[in-house]
Amino acid sequence: MGQYQVTVGITLKRRVRNHVGGIHAVAATLAAEYASGLLVGQHVPDDAIVVVKTIHVELRKPNKGNIKATARLTPEEARAICTEPKGSLKVSVTIEDAQGQTPITGYMEMAWLPKRR
Repeated sequence: MGQYQVTVGITLKRRVRNHVGGIHAVAATLAAEYASGLLVGQHVPDDAIVVVKTIHVELRKPNKGNIKATARLTPEEARAICTEPKGSLKVSVTIEDAQGQTPITGYMEMAWLPKRR
């Protein structure tokens, strides 16, 4: 069985910076969605695909500097992904900034299903 968390980072650069000098919320959300997909993808059967069903994020305050988006599963959730041929679950995500604050939290509802033949 794979890991129970995946972290994806974004370095603060001009092309991802918003009007208040932080990383744009949509760019940070994309990092969280990518981390979730990687995490679920390592647990699904080889003949399955992973799709995002719902994105829910709460923007609590502006982020400062580089960010890290982390997706987490419980061991029970990871087991369910490994054993069920199809299903969906809400993967918890947090986005932490360079100051150690958590300006964005939420979940990505990820689904997996067998590939069409």
